[in-house]
Amino acid sequence: MTKSKIFICSLIIMIVGLFAANTYANSYERVGSGISNTINNIDPTSNFFTKKTDTTLIDITDQREDLVGKGYEQMAENSDLILYCKRSTMGIAVYHKANGYTWYSNYNQIDNLNPPLTSAVTSRIESGVTIEYYDANLSSITSAELTYTSSKANLESVYTKLTNGFKVDLDFKAVGIKFSVVVTIQGDQLLVNVPYQSIEEATVGKLQPKDYQLKSITLFPYFGSQNYNINGYAFIPDGSGALIRYNSEVSSTAFIKKIYGPDFGLQTATTRNQHLKTNNIVGLPIYGINHGYNQAAFLAEIVSGSGASEIHSYPYMYNNLPLNTTFFRFITRDMFILTLSNGSTMNLITDTPYPSDYSLKYTFLAANDANYVGMANSYRESLGLTRLNESNDIPLRMELLGVDYKPGLFGKKFITMTSFTDALQIIQELEAEAVKNFQITYTGFNQGGYFNNGAVNAKVSNKLGSKSDLTTFQNYLEEHGYNIDYRINPMISDQYGFMNDTVKKINLSAFEISLKSSLNQRGYYRNVNKLSNLIIKNSSIYQKLNIDSFYMDRLSDAFSYRYQNQVIYREEMIDGLQAQLELLNQYRISTSTPNSYLYRFLTNYYDMYYESSKFIYVTDSIPFISILLSGYANLFMTNINYLSDYDLANLRMIEYNLYPSFIITKNETYKLRYTNFEYVNSTEFRLWKDLMVDSYQFVNQALKHVRGLRIISHQYLEEGISEIIYEQGIVIVINYSDKKINCQYGEIEPHQYVVIKGYEI
Repeated sequence: MTKSKIFICSLIIMIVGLFAANTYANSYERVGSGISNTINNIDPTSNFFTKKTDTTLIDITDQREDLVGKGYEQMAENSDLILYCKRSTMGIAVYHKANGYTWYSNYNQIDNLNPPLTSAVTSRIESGVTIEYYDANLSSITSAELTYTSSKANLESVYTKLTNGFKVDLDFKAVGIKFSVVVTIQGDQLLVNVPYQSIEEATVGKLQPKDYQLKSITLFPYFGSQNYNINGYAFIPDGSGALIRYNSEVSSTAFIKKIYGPDFGLQTATTRNQHLKTNNIVGLPIYGINHGYNQAAFLAEIVSGSGASEIHSYPYMYNNLPLNTTFFRFITRDMFILTLSNGSTMNLITDTPYPSDYSLKYTFLAANDANYVGMANSYRESLGLTRLNESNDIPLRMELLGVDYKPGLFGKKFITMTSFTDALQIIQELEAEAVKNFQITYTGFNQGGYFNNGAVNAKVSNKLGSKSDLTTFQNYLEEHGYNIDYRINPMISDQYGFMNDTVKKINLSAFEISLKSSLNQRGYYRNVNKLSNLIIKNSSIYQKLNIDSFYMDRLSDAFSYRYQNQVIYREEMIDGLQAQLELLNQYRISTSTPNSYLYRFLTNYYDMYYESSKFIYVTDSIPFISILLSGYANLFMTNINYLSDYDLANLRMIEYNLYPSFIITKNETYKLRYTNFEYVNSTEFRLWKDLMVDSYQFVNQALKHVRGLRIISHQYLEEGISEIIYEQGIVIVINYSDKKINCQYGEIEPHQYVVIKGYEI
């Protein structure tokens, strides 16, 4: 070929390439962008962010023939799964037909580990069930452990085949503890259940009788642990969501937490220094396991018994085991401290196991669902949530402090911080700066203020203005489509005893708690089953005041208690709370950092997590709750007054689909000195107005395009480069880094986001 022909061919190829690239770029429409100010001290490789997506595949081979040689027998089969069981260990294996992957309840390559494990450790890993028990025969309360494979257990097991699985009746004869485990498959789900009625405890021995009490049950603790040196991760419900990616970094600590936090009806709250960061509460009774890039995964969920359970996630080399595993432990009994009349104390154990079945559900995921987004989608189906019908501009949340008090010479001296007229003026000033939507929370609206018997007094404080002022304010909000909720705390009474429906701890002491107040206010938990009465009895007053929305404090407090000699354990308390909220369905309800059993009742989720706890073994923070709830609830950032890096917060809100929130007063903050809210450092609207406007406009320019939509994909293209894809083909890409990047969506400046429409899903 001549040089001229080569030149012409090259030119044609270049022109075609440029045309194709231009056509590809123009297939999207960049509809919004924004650049924040300089973000300081941000390391895009830290676990505040998500890691770049690893697309490495794992080897998947059909292992069904090998299972028979390993001692497994087929117990059930349906169109999605095949269930196997190894009777000698009560181990199980599940073959998922959608991807041909086999999940084991033990580490199936255990013989290949180097150095090899001891026989005792191997036996424990292979065991399908582990129990802990209290030895009531000793002078001090101690506990010990037995596994299915332990020779000390003197175990007798009877298997019964069922249509869709099997049941095994277990008798740990050494300690006189019996219960049944039912394992079945239904569709793409594995169901595991310990019926409460099957639990028995019998005295052991005749000449020297001994009594033992069941402390905990752990089922299949190494399910999905065949993960050494593969591309995969464990998802744990810590904060916004966290991943522990499989790697060879040695860890001496692990993630072990009680679901819904400590049960202070049984335990004593520990004293913490106020400057220390409070650990996140685990509010979702789930975890997930992923193996390979979009290949195999499952979501594990507690169906029953979540109120008495722990989540355990062990990173590599925790307990000197070269594997990762995550599981639930059902705590069937707890210990509590009883204080005697002479001031001495004694340890006691709850009389009977918690009255609940202990049930797990594993939902198996394949292909594009085999990741943390698919896990969130699966859990959303379990919760039965309802879509929001909202679009256009996002709301700016303002928590307005109305009236509070400080000690005076002759009782309480009330301080008015934001009247109804002030509130309306603040809204109108922000409207003039192009703030287009609002979500108002009024704290201290009622007579006596927020710290007045749980703020359930329906009478509005006359120190905030006249009834006409309130009507004018309410009408303005309604005419403009703005929402408001009034903050109450019906879980708490400031008086203990008669006529207050207050409860006791399990040890019969008053259930007193410290409230967040600079005046060291204390309160007492009310009987949960009386909660709706406090609202309904004032329904006619609320109707006249046009009040139909409440921000209810402390709804996520889950605890055991005594009421009129009846013991209500945590699981029953949660059921009772949900029943009470069902009775309040005529009101819109919001709360802060709710547990997942509250999600279906909520309109607004306040103080949303925007990161994980960032423990050293956590590799990624992910927006799991945002993926779960986007399109189903309004998610609001914690009050930005309390944050230091506003620009980083703005970008994070865009990535996590959170709306900005501020706590505001019309009057100067110094007037809060000596009041309950003295701890609030800066609230004066005049000082925060510019930041409120800037933050709202920056975030709204991105999120107004996706309001009411579900997130269908989240990943990091590079370190510090986040891509979020929503329904309707809307993509938001955020560049957290300090370098300009060039990706398939074009150039993106440092600390900038872009919004693209027209992405082909």
